[in-house]
Amino acid sequence: ALDYAEVDKAIKRAFSSEMCKLLLGGHSSLREKFAAIDTNNDNKVSRAEFNLYKNNYLAKHPEMASQFPRFEDFDPDSNGLISKVEYDQYYARMLAR
Repeated sequence: ALDYAEVDKAIKRAFSSEMCKLLLGGHSSLREKFAAIDTNNDNKVSRAEFNLYKNNYLAKHPEMASQFPRFEDFDPDSNGLISKVEYDQYYARMLAR
């Protein structure tokens, strides 16, 4: 499992404060963001939960539409759910770029 505190620090070092706010979607941490997306608290994000979050986010930040990741970017095994591990791996890949 990823150390969320370290990843949150890395995001804050790698990106401007404005981009951090956009990446974290107004949340203080990735863990908090995942919990907000996972509306039924099953520790997985369904496509419906992802789309609900995405639509709400883009209503507030329409300028980010072309940069918002696709559901498939988080779901490499294509099982229709984003696990915490897959969510963590997405951000680890993003930070490794």
